[in-house]
Amino acid sequence: MAALFRLASATSPVALGAASLVCVDRSARPARLEEGGVPLAKAKIEALIEKTAEERGDGTSIGPTLVRLAWHSAGTYAKADKSGGSEGGRMKYDPEASWGANAGLAVARAEIEKISAETGISRADAYTLSGVVAVAAMGGPEVPWRSGRSDAPDGSTSPPDGRLPNADMGTLKGTVQHLRDIFHRMGFDDREIVALSGAHALGRCHTEASGYWGPWTNAETTFSNDYFVRLLEEPWTLKTTHNGKPWTGPDQFETPDGQLMMLPSDLALIWDKKFRAVVEEYAKDEDKFFADFAAAFAKLLELGCNFKPAKSSGFLAASASDRLPQPGCLSPSRDPTSPATRLSESPPSSSSSPYAPSSAIPPTLATDLLHQHEGRVTYNTPRGSASLHAHPLRRSPSADREFERDLRPAAAHLHLATDHCLRSDQRAAYHYLRLHHSYNCGLC
Repeated sequence: MAALFRLASATSPVALGAASLVCVDRSARPARLEEGGVPLAKAKIEALIEKTAEERGDGTSIGPTLVRLAWHSAGTYAKADKSGGSEGGRMKYDPEASWGANAGLAVARAEIEKISAETGISRADAYTLSGVVAVAAMGGPEVPWRSGRSDAPDGSTSPPDGRLPNADMGTLKGTVQHLRDIFHRMGFDDREIVALSGAHALGRCHTEASGYWGPWTNAETTFSNDYFVRLLEEPWTLKTTHNGKPWTGPDQFETPDGQLMMLPSDLALIWDKKFRAVVEEYAKDEDKFFADFAAAFAKLLELGCNFKPAKSSGFLAASASDRLPQPGCLSPSRDPTSPATRLSESPPSSSSSPYAPSSAIPPTLATDLLHQHEGRVTYNTPRGSASLHAHPLRRSPSADREFERDLRPAAAHLHLATDHCLRSDQRAAYHYLRLHHSYNCGLC
């Protein structure tokens, strides 16, 4: 995903046109739209994410771009005059469609507009719903959402360009102030700024869209707190080369191997003391990050709307059935400490290979551990300890292949996985596996 932050310099503000549109609460509308249109749109968005994942076959999907689409459709709001925001779905038209900040979103917009037409929900609702569904589909929190936005007939009510965040204002101090100016204009505080920035765990920057290059994390379609972990743990240096040639793009930062990147606006979060305190908190507590992100993202997606006080029936969250444990998974009613204790007592493999097979672990036990419903299990092994955070989702062949390629060696090294669980119909193990140990496994 190209950066959620604006990646092009702001142009001079232009005068606002007609008064901004206002959302209308549709709670009194016939149930057909709420009970048929929205769930159908949700299912179609999920299918789109899955389809693109399988077609690409490289572990990526349209999911991160949908989060950016939803973000940018709402992030133009100004609380002072209540202009901008998600109401109207005005990104379909110029001037918003042509803003540098929205480069690379045309394909995603077209796909979501098609779903809007097929299901009868408004385009503005579909833009925001796509981000909510994508976050959940990539293992993130369930974000409260409700319908009720109407569609503008053109772009005449669009706010002035320059309201989305830039990635770099020339200095870290200037970039920190810019972030506060942009987000405080919308009504967000410092904690919410950091929480929303955590969406950079998803996707990557593309030179053709923004000038920047690379992903923030090694798992571009996994929503986690790894963005904050990487910010604090990696030795970030200014990028000077790319593929053996001098780097000619804008200033960005990279890891020693050049595979991960951070924007100046990312590093601003650990340069500023107040921002850094929140980054450190989220790096240690993913559950807190998920809760804060869900609240901040829900708030963002309703900017510019005049909804009545929320009713539970007016909200749509990812279906709980999507995240229920599958056959063979550890039921929430079972004791999660028992299998972990049993695993810690498993004898180490006698193989001298650094990636020793884990055949000593019964396949069903390994599957239970990897698929534990909505939980984290910490294991003590002969080679260290490991923490596994599983977010069960529907099968994704591309994610299965990525797990086989990237994470199987480390998992086998710690005697946590078997062939049985690697071929399972879940991608839980891939969603979040962090190893805490004193040796270098070549992955962390």
